Amino acid sequence: SADEEVTLAGGQTKADVRLQLRVANFVAGRLVDTKKKPIAGASLFLHDRNGFHSNTNNPTKEDGSFRIDNVPASNSLTLQANAAGNVSKNWSGAEVVLNDPDHEYVLDPGPTVTIVASVLDAATGDPVKGLKVRPSGGWEPKPIIEDANLGIFRLEGLKSGWGYEYLIGAEGYPEQKIGYSDLAIPETISDGEILQRTFKLGRAARVYGRVLMAEDKEPVADQRVVLTINYERYNRQGNEKTVSATTDSSGAFAFENVPPGNHRVSVKPAPPLVERAEEFDLAVGGDKDLGEILLDAGHGARIRVTNAAGNAKPGVPVELFRGPQYVGDSIARVMTDGQGVAVFTGISSEPHYFELSTEGYYLSMQDAARRAPEIVVPTGTATLAVRVEQAGKPYKEQTARANASMQIGSGASISLEKDFSEPQGDLGWMEVKDLAAGTWSVGVWIDSMRGGYSSQNIPRQSITLVNGQRAEVVFRLDSASITGRVVTMDNEPLKSGAVDWERDGGRGTVPTTADGKFEITGLAAGVYSLRSSHPDHGMATLTDIAVATDAQVGPLTLMLEPTATGSLRSVALLEGTN
Repeated sequence: SADEEVTLAGGQTKADVRLQLRVANFVAGRLVDTKKKPIAGASLFLHDRNGFHSNTNNPTKEDGSFRIDNVPASNSLTLQANAAGNVSKNWSGAEVVLNDPDHEYVLDPGPTVTIVASVLDAATGDPVKGLKVRPSGGWEPKPIIEDANLGIFRLEGLKSGWGYEYLIGAEGYPEQKIGYSDLAIPETISDGEILQRTFKLGRAARVYGRVLMAEDKEPVADQRVVLTINYERYNRQGNEKTVSATTDSSGAFAFENVPPGNHRVSVKPAPPLVERAEEFDLAVGGDKDLGEILLDAGHGARIRVTNAAGNAKPGVPVELFRGPQYVGDSIARVMTDGQGVAVFTGISSEPHYFELSTEGYYLSMQDAARRAPEIVVPTGTATLAVRVEQAGKPYKEQTARANASMQIGSGASISLEKDFSEPQGDLGWMEVKDLAAGTWSVGVWIDSMRGGYSSQNIPRQSITLVNGQRAEVVFRLDSASITGRVVTMDNEPLKSGAVDWERDGGRGTVPTTADGKFEITGLAAGVYSLRSSHPDHGMATLTDIAVATDAQVGPLTLMLEPTATGSLRSVALLEGTN
């Protein structure tokens, strides 16, 4: 395409306007792994800092090839690839090659293992016939049934640290979920390693119990009870199934043919009685007695919201959630009245919390505090700014997050929390406004490489806020590091290996690159030990590594060496020494 700006006066005709068409650029090539094997079905996304972005995910073909057309000539292009097993990589700037259909983009999946699993009957120990296996989330590597009648299947390309989930079943056996903890992938793995696993599949079980009134233990008849099979509170993948039963004259209920796993039973009586719910794990090969489920009218809560002057703050939405904070189920939403008050009734003894969305507050309380006559939630005009530093500079390697909490009410039974925005600008300040005056406790978290959060043992800090004023808190991360390389006896780099480190009970693992290099960052001062091993090359250890505050130790070389007797001997050298 091309365009040209033309200015015309009234009645004027302009001829001979020339538009120069330029051939559009493209980004193409093949996506392969480190062994030159094509990676099919990976999603590719191309964008730059000027607003260009490809409109589709451009999945790679069976031979790993792809092509993205109509690409601008930009030096800020970024190509992102996402393959099965949560393997991803970005290429930026000069790494993105224009107009070359034969260019290879290498995606290193890191070390992966294969699990060969046998599925046995939980009662008899015999192989389960007619085995069926499917991914729970849809993104996991596809299972391979090696012998359905012997109950054997294989999972390839699994990585340490990822949350794989599969559903296994067969005729006469309800589906059972196996997760990452069941697969038991070691933290340190060797590429291509084969792990043997055995799973037991149980026949359907019975879940039963009784529904009674809490006050006098009288049975509640004709009450509907709902069982949610494969209950997933945090990450629902569509594997849940609900069935219902009705209590008899003695308040008893029962569910038949229930598979092993994590389930939830709930009783939803008519008002003024409140709903009761309970999560439970059903073991393989055993029935479950839920005992007595007691119903009552619950209790109420009176929330009063005040402004900086301590006056009522009307029109504030207050929402009640049941369950763990941030992931609970919404129960009710009430606006504060002219007196700044929101009243709730029918709250059960299960964990609950409140959210004041317009204020950004989460109000969590212990059970005794929930029964207080009134809970006063103050707002204000104070501002709190938080920054995370490493080696005197804003920390930007991974996303830092912060939150603050303040105790209100009596004792430590009620806490008020407010999350911060993500770091802003080059100075990395995280800021939150309109906090209440008083003493706040502030903490920070660092996004980990595996999607969770790590506090890096950073102590929380306390600060007193004043309405109308801005206060700043700085957290300083440990910034020492150890670098080095892992090699074999032939001085060949250990590709896709791992190095374990340990200090005073703290420990961790880092991968080696294709040239055997490793880097351990964010370390506190102390004495460390390193270890690396490989089934074909042996083991190397290095102890008593003294690391000072903010020091960069290395490069070190860990040489893997098996002894003639088959035992392992460790060798550790400074880079460049003999």
